[in-house]
Amino acid sequence: MQTLRVLLVSSDRSAARRIEGLVLDVCFERAEVQCQCSPNLVDIEKLTRVGWPSLVILCPDNVVIPSGQRGFRQVMAESLQLIGNIRKQTLMPFIAFGVSERDATRVLEAGVEAVFGPFWDGDLFKNELERVLRLPARVEQPAEPNRWQLFSNFLKGLSLAR
Repeated sequence: MQTLRVLLVSSDRSAARRIEGLVLDVCFERAEVQCQCSPNLVDIEKLTRVGWPSLVILCPDNVVIPSGQRGFRQVMAESLQLIGNIRKQTLMPFIAFGVSERDATRVLEAGVEAVFGPFWDGDLFKNELERVLRLPARVEQPAEPNRWQLFSNFLKGLSLAR
């Protein structure tokens, strides 16, 4: 089973925890997952430099940047610049969430594989995770019959024997 290391970068802890749950759900019995959450943009650079993450999921306009500026445009610009620099060096996938419609094109051009708006559907997010991570197909195991089903089958067998 492969090991996936997912870095979630967002100042919104509740969104990060929801996404972590979706990642764990998608990867259940298909991959081992290690998640790390951080509000700091610099953690992307630090951890990719050592090759830790397999996937980065971030909210490019809701992170803490090193300069300390909190202007929306400054945060988005620094996030996109960092993503572009990393994408020049590696093919590690990025997923962005919380992106406005007018910024979606810019985020995709920076090298992000999937972009989600401020309100996103969990099932659609799971589908994109499966696509981006290229996980093996989920193996469905047949349900074992319970004792009432076995008893019912036994009675049916008796009636057919007559």
